Amino acid sequence: MLRAAGLLKSRSAVFYRQALRSAIPCGRRSAATGPRAAPRRARSVGSGTARRALAGASDAAAMGERLDHAAMMAAARALVPPLTADSHKGKNGKVGVVGGCREYAGAPLFAALSAVRAGADLAHVFCTPGAAPVIKGYSPELIVLPFLPDESAQQGAPAAADAPLAAIRPWLGRLTALVVGPGLGDDPAVAAAAAAVVREARAAGLPLVVDGSGLNLVAQSPELVRGYRRCILTPNLPEFGRLAAGVGLPLPGPIGAGWQAHTRELAAAFGGPVVVSKGPVDVISDGRRVAVVEAEGSLRRAGGQGDVLAGSIAAFACWAFPRHPGSGGGGGDAAAAEEEAAALMAAAYGGCALLRAASLAAFGERGRSMLAGDIIPHLQGAFEELYEGGGSGGGGGARM
Repeated sequence: MLRAAGLLKSRSAVFYRQALRSAIPCGRRSAATGPRAAPRRARSVGSGTARRALAGASDAAAMGERLDHAAMMAAARALVPPLTADSHKGKNGKVGVVGGCREYAGAPLFAALSAVRAGADLAHVFCTPGAAPVIKGYSPELIVLPFLPDESAQQGAPAAADAPLAAIRPWLGRLTALVVGPGLGDDPAVAAAAAAVVREARAAGLPLVVDGSGLNLVAQSPELVRGYRRCILTPNLPEFGRLAAGVGLPLPGPIGAGWQAHTRELAAAFGGPVVVSKGPVDVISDGRRVAVVEAEGSLRRAGGQGDVLAGSIAAFACWAFPRHPGSGGGGGDAAAAEEEAAALMAAAYGGCALLRAASLAAFGERGRSMLAGDIIPHLQGAFEELYEGGGSGGGGGARM
């Protein structure tokens, strides 16, 4: 693919290269890479909590296939479509985001913008009327559709799902991936509408990325996605605990990075979806295989970073299933099921590596004042270094 002229001469490109150098595990550093470098104000997190999380992840992977970082990055790169003169709008992906209410308008904005900044052509946001003007006011590039209900008090939750689904259904056929949950909130009518959309998208074989409040829906009703092979769940640690409780998976001790050691078990309990356990490292599993993205990221944990990740993963999911044929259900040809699982693992891995590199670059510029919105402008440079410039991205999945 063509690279932006002069990118490597820019100040921000220095941060991307530093992010990649600092992400290479110390044990695999060659003499050519030199001592560990990090952007301004960034510090190494290669020891302590991250290493303890990796030690726990090793236990989780003991009975599963361990995936190598280099192979996972190669698989992610293979998903990226070339930019050609005969491309048309939408060819490289159309992402939908179901979420956004009066209280939480920023989350769907971050997810949708991240999807298009990562390389998807179009992004649609299905939100409540109260959130639509805010989202549209921030970005004219997004297609904002206020089809979710604003007030549960107007009608019962089951009835509230009918009209939103009828409005959203025609749009689902135009999409190549759907993110469910950012800024969705806990309104019963909105939740009912979102659950109905998930069922419809699943029936159509549309790839799903479930994040934020969408994970609460799944925790309460695991059958929404159980057995669906074209689904990625992206829980943080509290959400991980709720999902585990929803499928009856006991977790040891209090909440902590050690829970990530049970990512494979959680994915196996869902029997289809890939689980991305976010924490000091990102542990990814389809229930059989496990990969770890341990590249260094931002030390700042600003609200909205998970939404940036969800949108980034959705872009890769578009490329993994460009026309989403089939149902992605539990049956069918075993070879096809294996191919789908491998593509979804690569999409998740690609999005996680991208977010970590971009967030480290943003943290290098902003330090403690970094916000999630500061990460999005860095997605382009991080993407080019990781997926178009031969960068390694620092994963370390083979060390699990």
